Amino acid sequence: MAENMEDQKRIIEEKDKLIKRQFIRIEELESELTALKEERDALLCDVNKLRFELEMSELKRLKDVRSYINVFSVDCGVYEDNR
Repeated sequence: MAENMEDQKRIIEEKDKLIKRQFIRIEELESELTALKEERDALLCDVNKLRFELEMSELKRLKDVRSYINVFSVDCGVYEDNR
């Protein structure tokens, strides 16, 4: 009977150790996940900034092209004010 109790205690201790190891690993993974989420958010912010800069650059380019077309039209006598 005492031997059976010792076996049960040993099994319970092993399970407790396993649970503690799993708990520690879960905490480590949660910490890594938090760091990855922060990195993802920073990258998404960078992507949004780059998209904005690209849009502004494209708008400036279109404005420059439109100005060139207007100047060309005036110089050639085919100016139409479509503003």
